[in-house]
Amino acid sequence: MTIDSSSALLDGLLNHANHAICIVEGVRNAADELIDFRYVKVNPMAYVLNKRSFGDMVGRTMLELFPGMDQVNVPGTEETLFRRFVRQMHEDDKLTYEVGYHQDGFDGYYAVTASRLTNCLIISVTDVTELHRTRQEKQQADQQLREQADLFTALMRVANLGLNILDVVRDDTGQLTDLHYRHISQRVLDDTGMTIEQYRNASMRTLFPGIEHSRFWQGFQDLLRTGQPQRFEVNYKFNDCENYLDVSYVLLDERTILSSYIILNDVRQAQQRAEQQAQLMSSILQNTQANLTLLEPVYAPTGKLVNFRYIFTNDSNARITRRTVEEMTGSLFFDLFPGIITTEFYDRLLHTAQTGEPNRFLFPYHADGLQGWFDVWFTRHGNQVLFTSIDVTESYQNRQQLERANRELQRSNEHLQQFAYVASHDLQEPLRKIQSFGDLLRKQYSYGLDEQAQDILGRMQNAASRMSELVRDLLAYSRLNTPRRAFESVSLTALLNEVLTDLDLISQARKAHIVVGNLPAVPGDAGQLRQLFQNLLSNALKYTAPDRQPLIRVTSRAAQWPKLPEVVQHALPPMADNRPIWEISIHDNGIGFDEKYLDQMFQMFQRLHGRSQFEGSGMGLAICKRVVDNHSGYITARSHPDAGSTFIVYLPG
Repeated sequence: MTIDSSSALLDGLLNHANHAICIVEGVRNAADELIDFRYVKVNPMAYVLNKRSFGDMVGRTMLELFPGMDQVNVPGTEETLFRRFVRQMHEDDKLTYEVGYHQDGFDGYYAVTASRLTNCLIISVTDVTELHRTRQEKQQADQQLREQADLFTALMRVANLGLNILDVVRDDTGQLTDLHYRHISQRVLDDTGMTIEQYRNASMRTLFPGIEHSRFWQGFQDLLRTGQPQRFEVNYKFNDCENYLDVSYVLLDERTILSSYIILNDVRQAQQRAEQQAQLMSSILQNTQANLTLLEPVYAPTGKLVNFRYIFTNDSNARITRRTVEEMTGSLFFDLFPGIITTEFYDRLLHTAQTGEPNRFLFPYHADGLQGWFDVWFTRHGNQVLFTSIDVTESYQNRQQLERANRELQRSNEHLQQFAYVASHDLQEPLRKIQSFGDLLRKQYSYGLDEQAQDILGRMQNAASRMSELVRDLLAYSRLNTPRRAFESVSLTALLNEVLTDLDLISQARKAHIVVGNLPAVPGDAGQLRQLFQNLLSNALKYTAPDRQPLIRVTSRAAQWPKLPEVVQHALPPMADNRPIWEISIHDNGIGFDEKYLDQMFQMFQRLHGRSQFEGSGMGLAICKRVVDNHSGYITARSHPDAGSTFIVYLPG
C-alpha cells in the first residue's frame, strides 16, 4: 500500500488502536526495598503478546512470569530491564526504548514505554520484530546500492554537489594519517562558511579536529583498504547546524580521493515521518483484535456493482476466516464467501459502497466454514470500503444465557410473590375463625372449664394471634418484592410525624421521650419508607426495660461518598452525579445487643430474645433491610448489651 493510502487508513483506524498495556505495582520486602512488580491490570493484547491465557497475569509478579527481565540489558546501558523499571519508580520522565528479548520463550524485538503513576508503572509494549528485521534488510539493500553507485553518473547530475578532491597522506607503514584539499566546490564553502584559502592552507584533521573518530574517516579507510567506492548516510553537526548527508567516496588513483555529499534534510525528515506513520499503521493493523479488510468495488461492463476485491487484510482476519493473507489479497470477496450474498451483510455492504453512509450491526454467520456472531462496521474511504469486524460469539452466547436466566428468575419471583400473597391471605381466614371460636368458648363456656382447660384455651388464642401477626408480616414482606412505583420526593420529617402519631398510644403508655431532628427529603416510595421507620421506632420502644423511660433520638447528616465507611461504599451503587448520601441515625437507651449477632438480626424470623420477654414475629428488621435495599441504601447498627442501640440508615439523596 502507498504512504498516502496508509495515512488515510490510519485516520480510520485510530479508534481501534490496541497495544499491550500493563499496570504494575511495586512489591517490597521487610526493608522496604523494591524487589518485584505485581501485575494489577493488563489489557487483552498483553495476554496475546505475552502468550498467556486470559487471567494468567493479574496478581502474579514480573520476575515470576518473566525471570529474563533481570538478565536482558536496556540497549546503551548496563541496566537490566527490571532494574530500569525499578529506577523508573523514582523518576517522572516517560522513557521509550527498543530491546531484543530472547528469554522466557520469546525471540524478538519490542518497543517498551514506561512511565510512573503514583506507586505504579504503566508499561506499553509493541512487538517490532518484523520492523527490526525489515530495517536490517533495508540497510543491507542500501549498502549494496551504494557500493554499486556510479560516481561519474552522479557527478553529471549534481551541479549542487558538495565536492572535494583530496590527496592522501600516509605514514611509513602505508596507513592513512591525513588528507589535503586539492579542490573544493562552492557548495562546500557555502555549507561550512570557510574560504578557499582556509581549505588550501590546512589539512582535514587541522580544520576538523577529531574527524579521525568519525564515520567519515572510517569511510576513507575502507575505501583505501578495499578500493571499492563507499557510500553512506550520516548525521553531521557543524557550527551549531545539524544535517543529514548522503556521502560518496571514489578512489581516482592510489593517492587521490573524490569525495561528494548531498544534504538530505528535507528528504530525510519526510522519510522519517512516513516511516513513523507506516510503523504506527503496521503496528495498529497487525496488533489490533479487530478483523480489518479493505475492499475495492468491482463493476460489470454495464456499470453494476457485482463484487469486491481484497486490497488489504490483517492477520486477525486471516485467523478468523482460516485463510492466509496472501490467499485473500487480490481475491474476489464473494468468491471466497458465497454465502454472504443472501444475507443482510450483502445489502449493507452495497449500501455503504454506493452511498458512503457508515454502517454497524450485529451479524450471525453460519456458512463458508464460519460459525459465530460478529460486530461489523462498514466505512467508505474514497471509492473503497473499510470492513471491520470483531468475533463476539462468546459474549453474545453469554448474554443470551444471562437473559434466559433473568427471565426464568423473574418468572420464579413472580410465582413466589403470588404464592406468598395468596397463602398469607388465605391463612388469615382460618386464624380469624380460631380466634372467634376461642372468644366464644371463653365468653359462653368458661364457667364449665377447669383452670387447666382455660389455660389451654388462652394458649391457643395467643398462638393464633402470633400466627396472624406473622402472616401479616410475611404478606408485608412479600409485597416489598413487587415492582416498585416510580420514586418521588418524600419528606422524612413529615413521614416521621405520621409514624409518631400511629405510635402515640404506646409511647404515652411508656412515657417515652422522642426527639426528631431536621430530616431531609429523599427520593423513594413513601409507603415503604413508612414501614422502615415504623419498625425501627417500634423496636426502640419495645426493646427498653420495663423500669426505664424510653429515650429515642432521630438525627441525620449529609455524607460525601469518599468519606463513607468502606463497607458502605461496597454496598451502595457509585454516585456518578456526586449526590449526597444521607446518614439517618435512630438512637435509643434500650437493652442493646451483642454486635456479633448483627448480620443475623436482619434475617427473617431471627430473634435474640424469647417471646415471653418481647413480642414479635422476627420479621421487622428483615422488612427494614428489604426497604433499604429497594432504595439502593444500606442499614447497619451499633450496640452493646444494656447500653442502648443506634440503627443507621444510608439513603441516596
